[in-house]
Parts: sequence; C-alpha cells; structure tokens
Amino acid sequence: MPELDLINFAVAGCSGNPDNGFCSSTKCGEHKVVVDYPEAWGGSDKGPNPMDTIMCGLIGCEQIISTKVAKEHDWTVRNVCWNCSIQYNPNKSTAYPAKQAIEKIHIDAVVDADMTQEEVDQFGEIVHY
Repeated sequence: MPELDLINFAVAGCSGNPDNGFCSSTKCGEHKVVVDYPEAWGGSDKGPNPMDTIMCGLIGCEQIISTKVAKEHDWTVRNVCWNCSIQYNPNKSTAYPAKQAIEKIHIDAVVDADMTQEEVDQFGEIVHY
C-alpha cells in the first residue's frame, strides 16, 4: 500500500456562557457535537459526557480501519460489533498540574465473517497495529 500524506484535523468549541455549566458545543466540519454531563453530575444532559464521546470516536476509528483492512484482504466481513470501556480517575483530572486521568482503555470486537480463526486473529492484529 502506498504511503499516504498526513491529514490535519481541527475542531473549535466553546461553552457559550457560564449558565451552560458543563455543556460544550463543538463544530466538526459541517456537524455540531454537544458534550455535557448528566444532571446527576451537575450538567444539563444535552449530550453525551466527554468519556462517552471519546469512546464513540475510538469505535468510529476502529470501524473505519476494519472496513479498509477487510477490503484490502478480500475478507467477507458482515458485521463488527464493538464494546469500549475507559477506566477514569477523577482525582487526577482535578489535580494541578493536571495528570493523565484516563488510566486504561479497553476495546473488544465481535466479528461476523466468513473467515477462519487464523484470519480473524490476523484481522485483529492488523486493525490494532
């Protein structure tokens, strides 16, 4: 596969005003993404919380990569179901100076395909390379 050029991604967001609390609206190209906390956490529940948003982004990347890998190898993949979890330490996110609060990210995939177990294992290794 030929070497691809680097692609730069950028987004811009703001909370609008202090009355929005934790709510943040970010423009991503032509799309608007609203991130908030549930009311039980002090937010207004206008969108998913930041950790859910990170996990959605990771699963989206995994799905796109897995689709490309399957096409490159002529593997018939009918469906891939993803589960993602994050272990988060809130004590680190409020510390100053800020420390890495995400301690662990775990992603599982269930692959429905016409592939041998060896091919499924190879598929997983390539997707996570």
